[in-house]
Amino acid sequence: MNKDQIAIIFIGRSGSGKGTQAKLVKEFLENENRSAMYIGTGNHFREMMKETDHTALLVKKIYDEGGRHPDFLAITMLGNIFRFDYKEGQNVLIDGAARSLHEANVILEILNFYEFKKIKVVNIDVSHEWCVDKLSKRGRSDDNAEIFKIKHTWFENDVKPAIEYFKNNKYVDFIEVNGERTIEEISKDIISKITNG
Repeated sequence: MNKDQIAIIFIGRSGSGKGTQAKLVKEFLENENRSAMYIGTGNHFREMMKETDHTALLVKKIYDEGGRHPDFLAITMLGNIFRFDYKEGQNVLIDGAARSLHEANVILEILNFYEFKKIKVVNIDVSHEWCVDKLSKRGRSDDNAEIFKIKHTWFENDVKPAIEYFKNNKYVDFIEVNGERTIEEISKDIISKITNG
């Protein structure tokens, strides 16, 4: 077991920059010769949608409607990634989970199973309005007013309880950062808090 091994969960609204920041932290760790695995659940769901099986079609339907994918799919995906891709001693960066209290519990169960002693949760705090403005300029097919409204609803109802759970969990180092700044400012803040914590 690598005592310096760290797991970092990036959480926040759609458009808060979770993926960008997770990849920058991955680069930082690798520049220090610390192996790191990036897990972007949104990317995995988008890959799944390229298939034509029944599950993939249902996943695409939920995605197109702006809905939240069911916990069992995200949890199965994470379980398989750890089972087949994770290498002992690697640092892990998780982006796009947990999107519910149930997912949050299972993610900690997974990290406990793989003997992670340092678990950090980075909450990139941004307003709904800020995200709508940013995502409107992105030009992706799932970026429209109705979908923004749906995503806002499930963030408030499902993701916020997961954030509160992490915030009050004694096994987690909870880090909150202001996400309404430049990418460079946020990255510097996150890396400082990760390395000094």
